[in-house]
Amino acid sequence: MSYVRRAAATYILPLLFAAEFFALFSRGFPWAYEWDWAIDWANGATLLLGPLLAGCVAADVTIWRRDQVTALTRSTPQGRWNLARVVTGNVLVGWGVHLAALGSVLAICLFNGAPASPSLAAVGGIALAFVELAVAGVVGALVGGVLGSLFAAPLAALVVFAGSYLASSEAVPTVFRVGGVTGSVVGLDLDLTLVFLLLIVSVAFIATAGLGFLVKDSVVSGLALRVSILIPGLVFFGGLAALYAYGDERFEVASSATHECKGTEPRICLASETSLPLRWLTQEVHKGYVALTEIGVRPPSTFRQALPERPLQASEGRIHLSSGSPKRETGDIERIAEILSVPRECPQLSGANPPPDVYFQSKQLLKLWLIQRIDASSTDSLLDPFEKQWLSADQEVQNAWIKSTYNMLQFCKFDGLKLPVLSS
Repeated sequence: MSYVRRAAATYILPLLFAAEFFALFSRGFPWAYEWDWAIDWANGATLLLGPLLAGCVAADVTIWRRDQVTALTRSTPQGRWNLARVVTGNVLVGWGVHLAALGSVLAICLFNGAPASPSLAAVGGIALAFVELAVAGVVGALVGGVLGSLFAAPLAALVVFAGSYLASSEAVPTVFRVGGVTGSVVGLDLDLTLVFLLLIVSVAFIATAGLGFLVKDSVVSGLALRVSILIPGLVFFGGLAALYAYGDERFEVASSATHECKGTEPRICLASETSLPLRWLTQEVHKGYVALTEIGVRPPSTFRQALPERPLQASEGRIHLSSGSPKRETGDIERIAEILSVPRECPQLSGANPPPDVYFQSKQLLKLWLIQRIDASSTDSLLDPFEKQWLSADQEVQNAWIKSTYNMLQFCKFDGLKLPVLSS
């Protein structure tokens, strides 16, 4: 495969790896505990790889078309395929880089013990990412073939980057958006219909461009070859129209999402795809639960992880996990306090208008109180004077305020919340 060795992408291979892995790891590893999120994030790393690949193809096509020898050979039956080899060589290099990045992500998930396995929709997303890299290569070939100058490479890179960036910001339809979701996708699946439409549009675009180059470079370009361009061309524009009509929501509610539950006081239910250790979580929540019941508070008997479009029962507390969860049994005490401080899924928490400031201030004091009773050493480093004063206040004052506040949280009476009055 000499055309791979001679590809421009091969000469800047370190730069391609650097760009892909920078995009992959620049924001940390919050995705490292969910297969589908990790795969989608890896696919989104092509935001930089795709433009660089397009620039490489444009540079090679410009050089190839300027060369006098290729000007003769491209008109022969075998020579007409040289352009395809130029594009293919660069695309294969890009695929190799993305495959390495994807393998790294999957290895990290495996090491961290991500539960379950990647969904079928996520696998479809992997295929789409590789096809979109091929689309980037074809765009580079078109720009290089039309422009045929030194400006072709940067212009091709700019065109692909603009398409990818605008799609990521939802300024244009998601034709170039293949991943990069920034939050947990537990309870969601990649929309397979959208993936299928994107694959059709992308493959049709590649076929139309490829046949167009054949017609232009062929000495004997018969009517059948010219007419054959119409078929993928019609499929491309038809698929594009279908995409506009279908919408650009990449994810849909998963029909198969389930919960796994443990414990009795309280009962803790987490989505099966969540990696937070359920046994450890149940034990730690129980400590805070007991602390509340000892002062006369009656917390919910069940805390359930909230999933998209699956409302909780009024008697259930809400568990909201917005990012990757620690696998190890050490865990995060603040996460425990967060769970116990949301005893009900109140409409104010998801409405257009946020709760009043006193809600967040009261919730913070409640969390500190719980943290101190689960692990007293966790509050030793507090710097806020009011928070320190609150935790050192008289026990009767604390208990009375906790009971009153928790009752209002359970009945969603946020307007009735008041901060504790502490003696100086």
